[in-house]
Amino acid sequence: MKKYVISFAIAGLVGLPIIFLGNESDENIAHSDDSTEKQVGEAQKEYLDSKEEETSIMIDTEPSEQLSKDYHKYLKEVLSLRGDGTHSGDDLDETALDHQIQENALNKKAEELDVLPTEEEIEDYVERIKLTVTQGESESGKEVRGQEETYENLKEIMEGLEITEEEYWNEFLPSNSEHVIIEENVREELQTIETTSSSENADDVDEEIDQMKERINEWEEIKNEIVNDYITEYEEEIDDFKSSF
Repeated sequence: MKKYVISFAIAGLVGLPIIFLGNESDENIAHSDDSTEKQVGEAQKEYLDSKEEETSIMIDTEPSEQLSKDYHKYLKEVLSLRGDGTHSGDDLDETALDHQIQENALNKKAEELDVLPTEEEIEDYVERIKLTVTQGESESGKEVRGQEETYENLKEIMEGLEITEEEYWNEFLPSNSEHVIIEENVREELQTIETTSSSENADDVDEEIDQMKERINEWEEIKNEIVNDYITEYEEEIDDFKSSF
């Protein structure tokens, strides 16, 4: 019988665990070796150490201040570590800038919609991720795949960050997960396509996966519109930042 499972892996540019949906025959789990994850942790530590003060979401600052050169340098380094070595410096600059712009655009939209993360939401997110990473359990009770490898990779990131596991869950993740929650909140506020709970019936499973794919496509369209509106509004400031590369 085909199963509906949760796949789990380290992914993204900030070294945070992510969860994605699929079935047991899927082969698209993101894998990486231990040395890469340790280097990602080291790069993030260097970036965090370079910050003059702890800043979470800089909604009220000018875009030129939101676009951080230190963060840009960090993103380029992680892109290089996670890439295949074929991208040029210009490609890395463009992708790193796109990442910052997307974060800023979603932050701004979250403020407009009044869905910035609360302390309770951050705590719930950390507990949900911790349960899935350390124990291989999901809130919905679905099978979790890739948990052991993800946990080991996450430990490599902790080593690169030079923090203990307790510090990661109690300090690092709560202070570095706002953007993930912001995207979740904005998506839930604006999306219209709903999903229905599946059973273990193969047809129901396929239907729910199709619905999830529809939601993903819809969200990408919404997100692109949010980002394009932001770029149009702050085109001059973004061009000034690009000229500093």
